[in-house]
Amino acid sequence: APRAFDRGKHHPQRHLGAAHICMEGGVPALPLSLSGFSAATRGPGARPCVRIEIGRAIAPESGESPAAFTARVEAAASRGR
Repeated sequence: APRAFDRGKHHPQRHLGAAHICMEGGVPALPLSLSGFSAATRGPGARPCVRIEIGRAIAPESGESPAAFTARVEAAASRGR
């Protein structure tokens, strides 16, 4: 499930909102992998090469916790990098 921060930095609080939405609505999540947004690609004349990968939809399993569902979606997004 999406997170609203850079995974390269430590963040003690997990954001599980998207997992809750998927689980309550009975809908799958799409794992996304975004790259090419580094500070080196910004500035005058910069032409960043942004890469977006969309994985296969992942449905929550019966009885699965939001944290476990989030972990499965994040693992799938990490494999796309």
